[in-house]
Formats: sequence, structure tokens, C-alpha cells
Amino acid sequence: MVLRAAELGLPSIALTDTNSITGIPELVRRCQKAGIQPIGGCEVVLEGGARLTLLADGPTGFSSLCQILSAAGLRDVERDGLRVRLEDLERHSEGLVCLTGAPPQGWIPKLLLQSRDEESERALARLLGIFGRDRVFVEVVRSLAEGEHSLSLHLFDLADRLGIRAVATNAVAYSTKTEFPACEALLRVGLVVPVGEEHGELPLNGERYLKPIDELERLFADRPDALRNARELAGCLVPPLDPTIRHFPRYPQLPSGESAFSLLSGLVWEGARRRGITDAARLIHELETIRDLGYCDYFLICHDVIHEARRRSIGCALRGSAIGSAALYALGVSDHDPITRRVSFERFLSRARRKPPDIDIDFRHDRRDEMYAYLRQTYGSENVANVSNYVTYRGRSLLRDFGKILGFDGPELDRLRELLWHARGDDLAERLQTLPELRALQIDPDTYGDLFALCAQLAGNPRHLGTHSSGIVVSDVPVCEVAPMLWAAKGVPVVAFDKDDVESPGIGLLKMDQLCLRALTAVDIATTKLKAQDELFDYTSRDREDPETLAMIRAAETIGVFQLESPAQMALQWRLKADKFDDLVHAVALVRPGPLVGGGIAPYVAVRHGNVKPHYPLPELEPVLAETYGRILFQDQVLDVVRVVGGFSADEADVWQKAITHARSEEEMKSLGRELLERVKPRGMTGKAFEKLWKQIKGFSRYGFCHGHSVAFADHAQGTAWLMHHHPAEFLAALLSVEPMGFWPVATVVEEARRRGITPLGPCLNRSHATQWQVETPNSIRCPLSFVKNVKPELAEAIAAEWDTNGDFDDLPSACRRLGFVPRDALEWLVLSGALDALCPSRRRAIWSLPALHRAPDTKRKLILGQQGIELAICPMLPPDLPDFLAAEKEQQEWQALGFSPQGHPMRHLREKLTRRGIQPSIALQACEDGEEITLAGLSLMPHRPPVASGEIVVFLTLEDETGLAQVTVPPAVYERWGSRLLTERVLAIHGRAVRRGIGNILTADCLQDLP
Repeated sequence: MVLRAAELGLPSIALTDTNSITGIPELVRRCQKAGIQPIGGCEVVLEGGARLTLLADGPTGFSSLCQILSAAGLRDVERDGLRVRLEDLERHSEGLVCLTGAPPQGWIPKLLLQSRDEESERALARLLGIFGRDRVFVEVVRSLAEGEHSLSLHLFDLADRLGIRAVATNAVAYSTKTEFPACEALLRVGLVVPVGEEHGELPLNGERYLKPIDELERLFADRPDALRNARELAGCLVPPLDPTIRHFPRYPQLPSGESAFSLLSGLVWEGARRRGITDAARLIHELETIRDLGYCDYFLICHDVIHEARRRSIGCALRGSAIGSAALYALGVSDHDPITRRVSFERFLSRARRKPPDIDIDFRHDRRDEMYAYLRQTYGSENVANVSNYVTYRGRSLLRDFGKILGFDGPELDRLRELLWHARGDDLAERLQTLPELRALQIDPDTYGDLFALCAQLAGNPRHLGTHSSGIVVSDVPVCEVAPMLWAAKGVPVVAFDKDDVESPGIGLLKMDQLCLRALTAVDIATTKLKAQDELFDYTSRDREDPETLAMIRAAETIGVFQLESPAQMALQWRLKADKFDDLVHAVALVRPGPLVGGGIAPYVAVRHGNVKPHYPLPELEPVLAETYGRILFQDQVLDVVRVVGGFSADEADVWQKAITHARSEEEMKSLGRELLERVKPRGMTGKAFEKLWKQIKGFSRYGFCHGHSVAFADHAQGTAWLMHHHPAEFLAALLSVEPMGFWPVATVVEEARRRGITPLGPCLNRSHATQWQVETPNSIRCPLSFVKNVKPELAEAIAAEWDTNGDFDDLPSACRRLGFVPRDALEWLVLSGALDALCPSRRRAIWSLPALHRAPDTKRKLILGQQGIELAICPMLPPDLPDFLAAEKEQQEWQALGFSPQGHPMRHLREKLTRRGIQPSIALQACEDGEEITLAGLSLMPHRPPVASGEIVVFLTLEDETGLAQVTVPPAVYERWGSRLLTERVLAIHGRAVRRGIGNILTADCLQDLP
């Protein structure tokens, strides 16, 4: 829209979304780049449904808009639509200009269309009283809609009679006529109105596009004053955002006589002495940078949050670029010494860059909300809020939303959505023709031609504003004065700006991220129990270079190990042969789209083991890339590389890198590549040399880690591996207690426990914990009650409370009597899971008994925690003996009830038949010679198609049987032949060749075989 306005030579443009000012920061950025004046505004919906257009005259008006929308948003607790009251306008009218609204929903034109002329005059008088005569304008639109010209004459007459200026607008909704169908489709999705049906809020024609001035002059030839008034009004309005305004938080607990800087400095130097930091120059540099950029209070708040979390024994850890701060290490916010780890402070905070610092803190997932509540309590509930983020349209959401309004909401489209989970949305027609699993559906592409074209046009556009998973702002003033507020679905107030916009110039808030990390929860649970067994146990002082742990990682025995458990990481560990902690730092970074697409693994491993010498595209890049053997592994290095080779400033490098990570199309990437090429030509880098470097850089458009983040995650990886090796029962119990997490399904983690000599036991009414797996013996772990289907944690806690109060359950009748508050379906699943086996060995008999016991009332009780459920009426009758379920039936029921079976892996039942067919167990793959043919069969786990350096489609999957896992690579030609089965069938038999990867083998598929 802004680019189109620039093309048309328009001097200014206003954004007036309905009940939203979310787009204004982006509007300001784009207008500054295009040399156009931005005008911030909003079309507000009043109680009753009528609308007004409000324009902000500078930051004061913008603040008034924020407060008006916040008042309406925070009233809308049920989230059924914001409605602004006239009282809101009276309280917050400063700096605002009011237009009477565009037809047909504008307040004044709506009254005139309803022939309520006297009411329209009273309404105008009310607006004049609120805003003042010089700040109210009658809005007139001529978009060639039926009846609109007559209405415009009526509006002009009203304005003339009352002495109010009229302004011409076009109520623009899209930039060109060609965008009208997409705009109408979006409106239909929002209104849930299928194509072919009418609705009063749908446009009557496609004329509300950004018109050239000469077209507007023709439309308003009889009233040129309306255009002149509009031009004069636009020229008088000041841009809505002042880039000098900042609303950084203030630390409220400063001792008398202390400044934020003096308090921070004292804490840093005290911590430096405690932690043995001797690089005083580094600390002085960091403290002065923090002071000069105005972040002392922010650092004190982060220190306070970490201190409070540890006081409450809530597991927490720093991640991201903040690991590069020695000051944060001294404060105890970080546990990683950036000086010894060689992590740059400038990537985190620098005078040369305008980017605010990211201090990202992980908390155990089940207690993160406690720390959010602490922030609100300590720093003021009105000064603290969550932030939002744009949820953009991709393949599945596009098909769902627009398929419905176009009449394609059926089983065929459901199947298409299921298989297109990975699609961007602008490539649907192409994928329907090229992906074998989609071709197998035999869908006629012409049938969906209009839908696919619409999806291609809208892919990547915002669908809605969601709550960001971790972003929080703390302000020096009430947040509603600087940003619109509303209620999120989870019942917390959120800022209605995207996470990147809250920190933009003119908004000036500072975001901190409080993230959930389930791995921390698992570590917390395990280490707490280990500490209870041995008071000298200290997880934090473990040896990061522990040779036994590194040996386990080299062997790729890493299921359940944070960040190192994926098939790609396992294959890397066989090749990397990690023998020091720094190898893990690099490994965590390597298996990310950035380095992978850049073709980084093979060259890195070759140099790491001394097989080849490192290659630097320019000699000047050696200091940047020496530590990573000549390859770009970290985001930090992308910044440094473009600064060295392209002469970018620190700020330019930041902006350029952000551009490549946000590029929506291949054409945008090519444009950025051409820009870099022009910058590097003076250094003599062209042709193949540039292409090799660009390939590495381009990969980071798909995401990569910064150095500090890799250090933090490598520490979690090493720690979870250390626990897995030295304390497998405790760690696996903790790991299973916080599912879902990690790469693998629960059943795979259970099988890993079995392979490590830890017997997984099913649930037991008398022995299971409510919600956590427990170490029952040194070599066994017990499943909790909450793992059973339909047994929610609250219900499991209530069952456990009954056991804790009244002791063991003795038999089925007494258990039913005491568990009268348990819903019938939950009780049935407890039986089928084996939880009542000790009370009634025959599960069939127990299931048969429940209806009989239910018929004769005796005892009734509601769920303690207030949850409604089916009540059981108890009678003492038991049925006669019945044969129990077969063992295979029980195992199938356990899979349904628990997601695994304590009895073992299902593939063991097929082993005899598989052996007769020459199909070997997965463990046999590791004994094969390189190139040896072998056929394996197993459950197909995690089939996926990640980006690879060649750009071809390669499928990676894992076959699992009772002996372990086999990693399978499916080349493009094999995928083309067998893709329809590879991605849809649960159990596969695959013939192929063993391929050596370091000290391990993977299977490269040649074909699929039928199962016996």
C-alpha cells in the first residue's frame, strides 16, 4: 500500500484498521523508507455497531488511541468484540481528530441512511463537544456504490448547515483493483460468510482501492473543497510515533542514595570477586555500555527475577545472546563465563547497534506463570503485560479458512491439509503435482484452481494476532498509555502489538522473554530426588568434560538427551566423535537449517578431524571463522562476515540479517543476494567464491543459533546426557513425567528405558503417583495415574488423595465404593491400562462388573476439586467368572490407554515371520559393512523432509523395533517411487544399503517391501 502511494505521488497515507492500531509501527517504518508522511488512526466500533474514524495528531493522539482501545479491550473479558463507549472518547480525546465514519457503518452516514436526520445532528453535536469544532470533520466517500452519491450530497448539506468542514476519503481497503477478490475473501472468512451469500458488511463493489489524485478530482468535481480540506488536514497532522520516546522499566527498590548504575556496578563487582572474573576491562566496558544505553534498571530487574526464582527453587537458566555478557555472569543471571567460552558481548549489546538487548530466561514449564505473577505484583500490574505476535497464513490454515468459504470443506480437503502441514501456501498447486503422496490422492488440480490461486496470494499474510509464548514488557508508565491492551484467550492482558513492534522507535517498550523449557523441569525433578537421596549431590558442579558422558554421546545413545536426540544429531555424533564440551556447542548449532542448507556438516567434520585445512573466503575472515573451522555456524558470524566483506555498519548488518530471515519469497532472497554482491565486489569477491559464501549466508534465512544460545543449550545437552548416563532411572522417570517434550513419542522413550535395563511398570492404583513417574526399584520405574486416557491430573490427584487418606484399595467393590467421584469412562480406562490388576486380575471381569456395580445406588461423591463427572452407584454384586482378555488384546488396550505397553514393543510379535522373510532386526544394521544390502522393518517414526543443501526432496525417517532404532535416508528417486506409502503407512519394510557415517551406519533406502 505504501509503495503504491509513493508510485501515485501521494504525500501522505493514513492507516485506520478497525479497532486496531497494530499496523502503525510498520506503517511508520515503510513510510520513512518511501518518503511519505504516515498518519496513524483507527476506525473504532461504538456500542451499537456504528463506527467513527479517529486520526492521531502526533504521539499525544497516539497515546489517546491506545487508551481508548485499552479501555474497550480490557472490558471485553469474554472476547466477543471490542466496543468503544463515548465516555472513553471523552476521557481520551486529546490529540485526536474525529471523522464521522465511512458508509455504510459510519455513525453519521448510518443515521442518515436510516432517515434519522435529527439524531444525526445530535450525534454531531456530541462529537463537537468531545473533540472541539476544529477537530471534527464530516467524512464523505464516493466509491460508486449504489446510493452513495445521494448520501454524499446529504452529508455535504449537513456539514454546510452546521459549519463543519467535509473531507473526501475513499475508505481504502486495498491498493489496486486486482486485490479486491483477496480482500473480499478475507472479509468473508472473518464474517463466516461463504461465497454466494450476502452480508451487510461486505463491499458492494471493487472501488475502494488507492485511487490516483486525478480520479478523486473527477469524483469530487462538484466539491473540490472536500479534497482541499483532506489535503490540508493531512498536512497538519504530525506522525504518530516519536522515535526519541522510550518507556524502559524502572527498578523500584533502589536503596537510599543509590542510582541504578551504582547499585548494578556494586552487584557486578561483588559477583566478579565471588566467581573469579579477572578481566576488569571487560566488565568496565560492559557496565559503561549498559549505563550509556540506559539499561541499568533492566539488568537489575532480570537479576531480581532470577534471584526470586532461585529463592523459590524454580529451575531457571539464561539462553541466547545474553550469554555473552560477563556482567550477567557476575550477577548470577548466567551460569556461563563468556570470557572463557569466547562469546561476544557486542552480539548482545553494542553502542554501534540500535537493537535492544535480548535477555531470554528459561523456567521450568509448570512454574513459569509464578514468575509472571511476581513481575506483576512487584512492578505493578498496570506496568506489566504479555506481548503478541502475528500468526501468519500457511498452507493448512489457508486451505481450512478459504476452502470453507469457497465450498471445499470436505474429506478430500481434510486429507490434503493433513499432508500439506509443511507447505508455505504459495506452492500448493506445484506440490499437488510433484509430491507422490499427493499425486496418489488423484485430485484434479483444476477443481481447486481458484482456491490455490487465492492461497498463493495470501500466503505469509497475518491471519490473526496471537499471544506470544514468552514475551513480556515492563514499562515505566501504565502500558495502556503507550500500547493498546486486550485480554488473551488464556486470561492475561496482552499488548496488541507484534513482538518486534513493541521495541520499535516510538513505542519504546523493552521486551524480556520468560520461556518454558520442559527439559529444565525434568532436570529439576530428577536432581531434587537425587539430592534427597544424597545431600552432597550437586548437579551444577558436574564435570562438563566427563569422558563417560562424551563416550555415550559419541555412540549416539542420546534418546531423551536435550538437543542431541534427533536422527540428524545421532548421525552427526557418529561422525563428529565429540571429545570436549566445545564440540557439543558446535553440534547444537550445526543441526539447524542455517548450517544444514549451507552444506556445513561435511566440510566442518573434515576440518575438525584434520583431514583438510580450513578455507576462508577472504583472509580477513579468519578471525571470524577460525573457531568454527572456516564454516558459518552461528548467527553472530553472519553479522561479522557481512561487516567484513560488505563493509556494512553494525546497524546495517542487523537490518540486512533481519531482512533475510523475514524474506517471504525466493525473489526477495535473490534481491538481497544482489545487494550483498554489489557490496563485496570492491573486495574482489565474485563468481564461484561469492556463490559459496552466499550459499552459507542464505541458509540462515531458515534459522540458526547465535553462539551464546548454542553454549546454553549445549550445557543443557551435556547435563541431560550426564544424568541419563549416571542416573538413568531417576532421569527417565523425570523425563517421562514432563511429556510431551523432545523429539520422540512416549513409547520410544519407554523402549529406551528398557534398553538401558530400566523396566517400565504400568499404572497401579495402590502404587502409582498421581502425575509423576516414580523410581520403584533401582531398575524399574512406575507409570503415574495421569498417564491413563481420560484421567486428568486433577482427577489423578483426587484418587491419590483418597489413597493417602484411607490407605490401600483392597478389592474392586471397595475401590468402586471409594472412587464414586471417578467418571465411568476414566474408570474403564484405568481397568484396561492394568491399574486395577492387583484388585481384580481379570480385566474382562472388572469391565463386566462396572455396569452391574453402577446400577444399585449406595455411595455417591463428587470429585473433590469440583470437576463434574459421571457418578458411580455402588452395589456389592460381582459377575461369575469370565475368561480374561487375550494377552494381545491386553497389549492393544494398553497402547490405547497409555500410548505404550509395559509388556514390550509390538514388533516382537512379528519377529518370527520377519525372520523367515529375511527381514532383520534394526540392531543388525550396525554390524553391516559399508554398502552391504539389508532389509529392515519397524514402526515408522517422524518421517520428514527438512531442507538439504542440494535443494532436492530427501525423506528422513526412523524404523523402530524391539531391538532399537535404525535411521533411514530415502533418496529423491526412491521417494518419487514410494512416497505415497512412506509418509502414510505406520509400519514399513525397507530394503536398502548400509552407509557408514563415522562409527555408525544409516540405511539408504532402495525400495519398500510388503510386510508378511
